[in-house]
Amino acid sequence: MKRIFLKSMAAGALLACSLAQAQPAVEIVVDYPYAGIFKDVHEKIARDFMAKYPQYKVTFRAPTPCQLKQMLENAHIGTPPASADGKVGPGMVVTAVIAGDEMKFLLGSREIASGDLDVYSEKSPLGAAVLGAEIGSTVSYTAPNGREIKVEIKAAEFFA
Repeated sequence: MKRIFLKSMAAGALLACSLAQAQPAVEIVVDYPYAGIFKDVHEKIARDFMAKYPQYKVTFRAPTPCQLKQMLENAHIGTPPASADGKVGPGMVVTAVIAGDEMKFLLGSREIASGDLDVYSEKSPLGAAVLGAEIGSTVSYTAPNGREIKVEIKAAEFFA
């Protein structure tokens, strides 16, 4: 009786192990933009990972020529349109009335500016006040001297 019980236990354990191994492997698919450039590195990473974790299958996939063609056909070249959502954002030339005087300035970094255009960063008091504000609205900020300054945003267009 003891012998039959042990044989059935062993058969059950073998069956359970074979069922556990029969489950399909989980596949991890990694898309990357440059076919062939890092192919050797990707293959080594996949081999090492699958050796350590045999329950996973890793596949690196580069875009097909059709996908590349579609990306190129849908690319937008040139100056982006004025803010589609009607809000001021980084890289825009803002026309505003500030404390009664109309002025134009670039909201962004001095590196992209050229000419006589004043530049205010998004972190400056004026930049922080207009960033995200709707065109046509009035916002205010506190100047370094503590004075409250009103800003009426007239227009905003991307810097070209």
